[in-house]
Amino acid sequence: MLSNKQRSARKAGIDLLGDVRWGSHFCLFYETEEDLIDILVPYFKAGLKNNELCIWVTSEPLSEKKVKNALRGAIPDFDQYLKSGQMEIIPHNRWYLHNGKFDLQRVLKEVINKLNQALKIGFDGIRITGDSAWHEKTDWENFSDYERQVNIAIGKYRMIAICTYCLDKCSASDIVDVVSSHESALIRKEGDWEVIENSERKKAEEALQASEKKYRTLLENLPQKIFLKDKDSVYISCNENYARDLKIKAKEIAGKTDYDFFPEELAHKYMAADKRVIKFSKTEDINEKYIREGKKVIVHMVKTPVRDEQGNVTGILSIFWDITSQRRAQKKLLDYQKRLRDLTSEMSLTEERERRRLAIELHDQITQKLILFKINLGSLRQKELPTELSKPLDEIYEDINEIIQDTRSLTFDLCSPTLYELGLEAAIREWLNEEVQQKHGIKTEFEDDGQPKPLDDDVCALLYRAVRELLVNVIKHANARNVKVSVCKEKNNICINVIDDGTGFISGVENLTSNRAGGFGLFSIRERLTYLGGSIKIDSKPSQGTQVTLAAQLKRKKNN
Repeated sequence: MLSNKQRSARKAGIDLLGDVRWGSHFCLFYETEEDLIDILVPYFKAGLKNNELCIWVTSEPLSEKKVKNALRGAIPDFDQYLKSGQMEIIPHNRWYLHNGKFDLQRVLKEVINKLNQALKIGFDGIRITGDSAWHEKTDWENFSDYERQVNIAIGKYRMIAICTYCLDKCSASDIVDVVSSHESALIRKEGDWEVIENSERKKAEEALQASEKKYRTLLENLPQKIFLKDKDSVYISCNENYARDLKIKAKEIAGKTDYDFFPEELAHKYMAADKRVIKFSKTEDINEKYIREGKKVIVHMVKTPVRDEQGNVTGILSIFWDITSQRRAQKKLLDYQKRLRDLTSEMSLTEERERRRLAIELHDQITQKLILFKINLGSLRQKELPTELSKPLDEIYEDINEIIQDTRSLTFDLCSPTLYELGLEAAIREWLNEEVQQKHGIKTEFEDDGQPKPLDDDVCALLYRAVRELLVNVIKHANARNVKVSVCKEKNNICINVIDDGTGFISGVENLTSNRAGGFGLFSIRERLTYLGGSIKIDSKPSQGTQVTLAAQLKRKKNN
């Protein structure tokens, strides 16, 4: 639907009408040829001057020859307009009739086709007139229906039309019928022309203008940028907020394209998006680059197809707003979160290193000294001692032995000595056998492809702790009877699969924080693996067991 701004400021060429708007549809009641010439010649003269395609559909009493002579008399360069195609004079039998019959839909379609062709070659719109004198009285109902259809449709397009009726052929009821199908009527009374307003149409227009004024007020006060384009990506209208960015007035945008305002690459991108919306007839919700005051910004844009009453896409309505500050704030937040994750991961790795240091201290200093003390104490027990000494000595010996075992367990919990002495595979096999199978009765299987898999100490410790965490989850939550751990080399990565036949669960990243999926421990391991360039994948379904795959980069060879 055309807005008031799009409809306004067209010179009618008829003093009684003054300026008219696109979508205007008048009727003219005449008695003589002079009546027609008196109104239609200045009407078309103004249209030619206004860069409009002008179409005069002729019928008796005015022949094509009479029409040309009348126009030549009023327009000095008329033949040039005729030659260029801006003025068309068409006999009624070619315009209204097909194989001798009047086809309402065919004529309506022809009018729209003429308009589209006119706009495509650069005309502002079309100005047309047609006479009713050719039809028989029996065709009045069809022709009257045509006028009603034109009256409904014309308000949506860049058209101005005057339909002419011979008073001698119209009854009083016909005149009422005609006036009701037009915006207003022109009729000569006592030698002077008068305008008869269609009161219902006038009320409807006033209501529409009031409604559009409210809409326009809302539109102009919205902080968003809004524009309307036709299906060829040619601007129809926009709000002032958008026009200010383009350094124009809103009324100046009609007929322009993105190439008039933006660099070629950006304009091409915008128009490609328009084509997608039109082709697939779907709304697009996208973030795009946009230039405002010479600076590149990011905008959130919603483009939606505009449809006519038949559902055909006729254009695009778009609304967008600047999200540059939000994107910057979001980027800062993401950067902060990444730094926080990196710091947490680094702290966790530092903790792992400290665990190893403490384990080594416990093993090399305390445990070794306790073992030496136990050996010396054992040698002392072999000697003959009084009974009152031998019994306390035996108790001390057993206490030391228990302390050694506790210290070893603590050392093992802090960091497996096997991990650094024999490697990751041996440490996993050891923990799988002793802690899972022997203590908890779950049948275990370990598989290694036998290929060398050199790892940095941090990655090695992290993978070992991750496998332990997974196996603890199997013990506590899975109700599994079997569990298998496999270790293999894939290109430059080590891959560890932990598979159980337990109850399973709904897998996904969000489940990393649930109890079944491993609690915060596994979530932390995922973050640390990511920090070190690794990954964790969980594949599980209820009652179908679980498979967790850990992957990490192998140690790179140093260049000599």
